[in-house]
Amino acid sequence: MRRFSRPIQVYILMVIASGGGVLLVGMPQRVEGPDLILLVALAIGGILAGLRPLPLVGRHAVIDLTGGILLMAVLLASPSIACLLAAVVSVVSGLVLRRRLWNLLFNAGAEVLGIGTAGVLYHGIADPATLPLDGWVNAGALILSAGSYWVVESALVTVLVAARNREPFLQTYIKNWQEVYVQCALLALLAVLGTAAWREGAVYASLLLVPAVAVYQLMSITKLKQEQVIHAIEIIAEVQDRRNPFTFQHSHRVAEHVVRIAKQIGLRSNDVEVLRRAALIHDIGKLGLEDPAEEIPASKEDITDYQFYSLKQHAQLGAMIAREIPAFEEAEEPIRYHHDWYDGSRVSKEHAGEEIPLGARIIAVADSYDSLCMANGEATLTYDAKAVEQLRTMGGKRLDPELLARFLDLLEAEQAVRPTAVRRLAPPQPADG
Repeated sequence: MRRFSRPIQVYILMVIASGGGVLLVGMPQRVEGPDLILLVALAIGGILAGLRPLPLVGRHAVIDLTGGILLMAVLLASPSIACLLAAVVSVVSGLVLRRRLWNLLFNAGAEVLGIGTAGVLYHGIADPATLPLDGWVNAGALILSAGSYWVVESALVTVLVAARNREPFLQTYIKNWQEVYVQCALLALLAVLGTAAWREGAVYASLLLVPAVAVYQLMSITKLKQEQVIHAIEIIAEVQDRRNPFTFQHSHRVAEHVVRIAKQIGLRSNDVEVLRRAALIHDIGKLGLEDPAEEIPASKEDITDYQFYSLKQHAQLGAMIAREIPAFEEAEEPIRYHHDWYDGSRVSKEHAGEEIPLGARIIAVADSYDSLCMANGEATLTYDAKAVEQLRTMGGKRLDPELLARFLDLLEAEQAVRPTAVRRLAPPQPADG
């Protein structure tokens, strides 16, 4: 908690205390019979779901099914039972994952407050004796309670995320919901399905494990194969960098710069991952050229038509490769246009300024900086004074001036903290013989 300011530390303690208070006030005197069986079954399911989230194919993300299981408790049992389940699942999962004590207790408090709100709303509006979709009243109560659970829980957590990243709360909250609202809707439907099966009997509900395990295994295998393809393509791109000792690990450094810029301007995590992959293979098209334009000095004020044609050619070849690989197809445009100039004087299609795709403009800034660093004899992820001065002259001409300014702010902020953190270029040595 020390990395947070005093007000945020007080906020963390308040959430923990509020969750604990709700849990103690509503703690059931005894849990036995059907409620005990339900609590144990959902606790086991919730803990396993938290430890083994479902991987999403095609996205750099996973689905944690715990929310759907906790919502089942809201639909099947009293709010007090649901709050108890939320606390047990959150604490046990946190202990297994070895989270810090304050983090574990904060997550438990946020879950209890979210589930408690959902339980009070659902049982205050719907008829708990019937199924969630039996009638408009129950369906409306389901939507309201499920929405309130995720709104409250995510809002409590977002305060910490925004404080840690030093971002505005509202911007971070909206960005989070843009990424997870579809998942929340799917988890609500999962809760409805599980509730209907449990009402028929615990045996029927247990049969849901069969398709659940099958889907998990299928998606895990598919995700593994996708990651293997991604890794193979990235290795090929790295081989391209190694063809010239002065471009050693160039794409990796460009990717790191791209991620920093993308996060700085508030892109969603999935978009950040798309750009990271694009940056890692942005020069892969050079493998198809006998004379790639590697020797063009990055600091030149202008380049010839032939030099730009060579740059454009390898960018187009790289885009063609990305388009044919599902894991990289979203990287096609950033790769294709990353050498197009912001002022429109050197472009591969009739566009200029913000008409150039945002991803291409971000890669252009990162690529230009690392090229300047290499031209100066240094490969660095931090501050290179000479490269920074050269880069400033490109704003509004080659590069997007706003993105350039944000990137320079990042470099200068890091320079103020780590003024000597510069790594010299160390090209690989050729093998003997």
